[in-house]
Amino acid sequence: MTIEERKERTRRMLAEAAAELFVVKGFDHTTVEEIAQAAGISPRTFFRYFATKDEVVMSFLWLKVDKLLGSLAMRPNGEPLLDSVQVVFRSGEADADIERDRQLLRLLATTPSLRARWLVDGWESAVRLRPIIAGRLGVGPESPRVALIANTLFMVAETVLDRWSSEGGDFVGEMLAALVVIDRGGLFGLLGSEG
Repeated sequence: MTIEERKERTRRMLAEAAAELFVVKGFDHTTVEEIAQAAGISPRTFFRYFATKDEVVMSFLWLKVDKLLGSLAMRPNGEPLLDSVQVVFRSGEADADIERDRQLLRLLATTPSLRARWLVDGWESAVRLRPIIAGRLGVGPESPRVALIANTLFMVAETVLDRWSSEGGDFVGEMLAALVVIDRGGLFGLLGSEG
């Protein structure tokens, strides 16, 4: 295992340990020392990877976002964008820790510092989504249409996640239903050179 792979594994272990503790004890009642102990490392090592508890919880969530973006990038170019999004979201339905994820998202909604960070980081993810969408549409990532699609995907996900975190239900089904409604206007389809 390379040094980078070991670092990534440690980051993932810390993120997983923090997620579990935050769900059980709450964000404010979980210490860095407890997270480090649960991950089998020292608090000093924790601070080599994360400056704050906020960062570790966001890291856990963005590992999941990275996985989704990577899966979307791997979908065939000829596949309609909405179909690709559906396949990627459906592939994540079997996540064994879906209830923990839901509780963690509820924590985000009720912890102001985490909520603010979630929104800022979310917009950064929408920007990271642009090259994937641009490649699908055959336009440049600076295209206004690409930005509109990426931002729409983020806002739909944010809206559905908020509801799902507090009420439960079928997140994937609701997400896809919302995207279908939006796509009736043709946003996700190819419209020639409109860009």
